[in-house]
Amino acid sequence: MPVPSSTVVIVSGPVRILINKKWKQRFCVIAKTPPYSASMKLFVYKEASDYKKSIDLVGQSPYDLVYGLDSEPAWKNERSSVRSILILTCHERLVLLGFSGPTELKPWHEKIAMTVQGSEGRLHVQACRICFYPEPAEACKQLAVWELQFIKRYMVNESLKSFIFEGDIGCGKCEWQPFVY
Repeated sequence: MPVPSSTVVIVSGPVRILINKKWKQRFCVIAKTPPYSASMKLFVYKEASDYKKSIDLVGQSPYDLVYGLDSEPAWKNERSSVRSILILTCHERLVLLGFSGPTELKPWHEKIAMTVQGSEGRLHVQACRICFYPEPAEACKQLAVWELQFIKRYMVNESLKSFIFEGDIGCGKCEWQPFVY
């Protein structure tokens, strides 16, 4: 399928995606499109034929914006055929993509990891909130903010060089606020 020159498809193909606590087979496309070149867009289609009908990804609304990723290559659940998961950190939610094993997951992880920008940054813990802004700070346009009252658990994973936290229902999605020096 011809893709407009302004759109770069990073990876695409059939995957299972966790929707309403159930794994559903979908065709996913992760692309980089202007003017959001600092982030990637995730497009989710019911079938590959729906994607092929789409001529221009630039004019479509994405399922979500992708800012970072993590993976669990040896995930186990007896009620599911999913054995490996890719966790996408998106603007409005965490998106879990399921694969039958690590060999199916690896190309997706590698391609997205090479393209992710803004996944590293600075975390500031203040009296009432956690603030994150991506590096380099000079190129940062927005600041992510979560209220501390809604944070249930947190941990630092030194091997991944990451800070992970879980928020309750009140935490909702992060609030992206304009970042001004």
